[in-house]
Amino acid sequence: MTHTMQTQQSNNLDQFYSAVISDEPSQRLECFPALASYLNDQNNLLECKNTHEFITGLIKWVESSNHKIVCNGLRVLEMFAERLDNEFECYVPAVVPYAIFIVVQGCIHNLGDSKCQRIWDLLRPSLEHRIFRVKVEGQRLLIRTLDIFGESTVQLNKILPLISKLLNDSNRQVQQQTIDTLTEIYRRFGEKVWTYISKDNITETRLKILYEKFNDGAMSKTMLEKEDRQLKDLELALAEGDITQKYFENRRTTLLESYAQHLQIDEKQIVD
Repeated sequence: MTHTMQTQQSNNLDQFYSAVISDEPSQRLECFPALASYLNDQNNLLECKNTHEFITGLIKWVESSNHKIVCNGLRVLEMFAERLDNEFECYVPAVVPYAIFIVVQGCIHNLGDSKCQRIWDLLRPSLEHRIFRVKVEGQRLLIRTLDIFGESTVQLNKILPLISKLLNDSNRQVQQQTIDTLTEIYRRFGEKVWTYISKDNITETRLKILYEKFNDGAMSKTMLEKEDRQLKDLELALAEGDITQKYFENRRTTLLESYAQHLQIDEKQIVD
């Protein structure tokens, strides 16, 4: 049996396949050391009965709520990227957003909210990337960061030019995500967002769409549901140990106050 396993290990990745695609945390954790060792040996082939599903399984590791599995997943994907080189490019859009968020999350905890804009300055290329999925996920990451860590993590005058520029992107998914992102930002920062947008080089048609989105969004059921989602994300972050109890209580109070303020927004606030 041992001889068979060693022979299999020297030939391909199939021995790790079931553990990699498994949803069981224990299997993922037990699999990591041997998989990392296998990939570290340049003589071992990167052959598998289904390489795409194998790497997709690793991406799901990065989506896990278990921090150790997330870090293991990123490390293995990094090793795959080093070995596959250009062949790994097709997986970049799926991997980058998770990797970026973990970096942002770690920097917020270690450096504090006031330093987070420096991280966003470094991540600017994600909003200017040639692959449309990276631009879409970069914006979603911004929203998630705001949901969990609050408005103090970005400087509006720096992030707005990057986002509004994407309204003119050639890809429709990027355009739609940009509208959604700006609506989210408006919901948090209010009229100064509209003041900037209305002066930017944006077509009248898109301005009208944004005006309607901003106006509807301030009081819509969707926005109220998103307030609730923010609270749930905050509770999840506390449960997973990503934030302290004190931070949770302070941020929760801020969210509830913001929730109350949004209920009082008068639609006349938006000036054409």
